[in-house]
Amino acid sequence: SNVIDSSQISSRYTSIERGDPRHLAAKSEPATIPKFKTLQDQQVNWLEMFKMIEQQHRTELQSQYLEHQK
Repeated sequence: SNVIDSSQISSRYTSIERGDPRHLAAKSEPATIPKFKTLQDQQVNWLEMFKMIEQQHRTELQSQYLEHQK
């Protein structure tokens, strides 16, 4: 099954949050920070991305459902 265990996801990200020295170094580099004019721009971008992912997921589910109907 393709179900993603949420505990796997959280454990995957905790190492970053704990402050890996390399990540901290990268954070202090201004060049690595994407340039958003405003926080709102960033939120709009996230929203667009979520909509896109949701749409893809829905399409996948639909095609899986149709496969099973055959």
